[in-house]
Amino acid sequence: GCLWLDREPAAKECIDLIEKFLHEEKGFNEVVFCGYGEPTYCLDNMIKIADYVHSVGKKTRLNTNGLGSLINDKDVAKELKGKLDVVSVSLNADNEVSYDKICHSVYGTAAFEEMLNFAKECKTLGINTVLSVVAVPGVDIEKCKELSERIGVPLRVREYIK
Repeated sequence: GCLWLDREPAAKECIDLIEKFLHEEKGFNEVVFCGYGEPTYCLDNMIKIADYVHSVGKKTRLNTNGLGSLINDKDVAKELKGKLDVVSVSLNADNEVSYDKICHSVYGTAAFEEMLNFAKECKTLGINTVLSVVAVPGVDIEKCKELSERIGVPLRVREYIK
């Protein structure tokens, strides 16, 4: 199958597909916003879809780089309150220099602090928030754990699979 789309699907198209899937597959209980690209680039669509998912009794999760507020030039965390059940923020590294080497953000080293602030704000707003990091060679997992404890957001360490 193809992993690329010719265009961004409208919220209604996604909702229609979820509705169809609801009738065909009874075993799922969560819709995850993730993929090749940052879901908050399509914030309005994501919120509409999340509202629909909740209306049919399912859960929602966002896997994000945590830079949605920079991307959208507004406080995204406040808009996500009540829309998402879980926000999983990619920590990727324990400091801004390592983070920038891994992520190459268009926002430079400022992206690291923004990502941490987003995670803290989501947690403060009552959204179930976790940081995630992949245990790749060169990433100091112990320092990542210390950082997560310092900001009060739990850390999920994911196994690196070659």
